[in-house]
Amino acid sequence: MKSMLRAAAGLKLFFPLLFLLSAALAWETAFNRGAPVYGRWWFMALGAALLLNTAACQALRFASCPRRSLLLHGGILLVIGGAFASGAWKFSAQLPLTAGYEANEARTEKAVYRLPFSVKLISFRVLYDGEPAYYLSAGGASYPLSSGAVLSLPDGTAVKVLGLFRDLGIGPGGAREEKSPYYFNPAAELEVSSGAARERVLLFADLAAPHGGGRPDLLLRVEGARPAGYESEVELKAGGEELRAVIGVNAPVSFYGYKLYQHGYDPADPASSTLLVKRDPGVWPVYAGFALITAGLFLWIL
Repeated sequence: MKSMLRAAAGLKLFFPLLFLLSAALAWETAFNRGAPVYGRWWFMALGAALLLNTAACQALRFASCPRRSLLLHGGILLVIGGAFASGAWKFSAQLPLTAGYEANEARTEKAVYRLPFSVKLISFRVLYDGEPAYYLSAGGASYPLSSGAVLSLPDGTAVKVLGLFRDLGIGPGGAREEKSPYYFNPAAELEVSSGAARERVLLFADLAAPHGGGRPDLLLRVEGARPAGYESEVELKAGGEELRAVIGVNAPVSFYGYKLYQHGYDPADPASSTLLVKRDPGVWPVYAGFALITAGLFLWIL
């Protein structure tokens, strides 16, 4: 038994393994443009061999080794094992959702995976820092706008605010309509009167000139319309278990061993959302390994 341990723990095995793994990681970082090496069988075999080599080395010295060294080496083993477990079994895929419907198929670029639970989108929300404000820039001055307000410009021009829109769309017959409750395409429709002349002008926040009308000096500015965050309210079901939760960009939810993150949305469809579904079985061994390494270093200092 000891002879087998000595053979497995030898430095003649350790250094070639370390060199091959380092070369593979360097190639992955600098040159690889295809599938990552982390989940390939030969990379996992190298990692398993290095893990066994380190474990055998530690087993031979267990009785005489100081406890601080045991903690350090045990931590290193956990970090290595956790890292390779992540490479072999880590899962990450996108889950597209539509409000009111259940979904359980997560997608990557190459495959579709059926999850052991379903997710139903209750609602999706874009969050803003307060309520955005509309301003009209004319003649070097700025005027706050509110629906129905009438402004008088220094040159005698009267401006009446016919409507303010968050996400303006043009419907049949030129009818103005809101495509969504979010500030994706803010606009203002104005009635501009100068003397006997009267015209309707449509201003968009992202355009430097009005749509229609002959007043290029009028500009629309919208402050605070940049999204501050996104969140999806969902209902998760698996077997007889149900969970209702709100998932944000930096506020994931854990369910059935998976973590769900807010990942994206479609500006053209406010009733949809995309979640990122992840599972990483190597995370906790890596955390535990770092905890043991920290404890070993603390004992070493003492």
